[in-house]
Amino acid sequence: MRMHRFEEIQAQTGAKPQMIAARLRKLEADGLVKRHVYNKRPLRHEYHLTEKGEAFYPVILTLRAWGETWCKSPKEGRAVIYTYLTYGKLAGLGLRVLR
Repeated sequence: MRMHRFEEIQAQTGAKPQMIAARLRKLEADGLVKRHVYNKRPLRHEYHLTEKGEAFYPVILTLRAWGETWCKSPKEGRAVIYTYLTYGKLAGLGLRVLR
């Protein structure tokens, strides 16, 4: 979602810093993200998807579509609305299981 810095990720997710730090370490250890220094004093990092991480993105979209279809009522609306950057149009849920 174009969030690379710890503070951006925390603001976007609302998760506690300890949880984000632990998950980023795990994603880095698994080769899905790579950490880059963007500030030396104080030391700050950005987190960018690796090729492996980018290849996993369709899985995330599929899980999201499943959750939107089966775990929420239609009245709740979508948790996240994706827009194609190139076209400026809504991306929708992609492949989804119909009830």
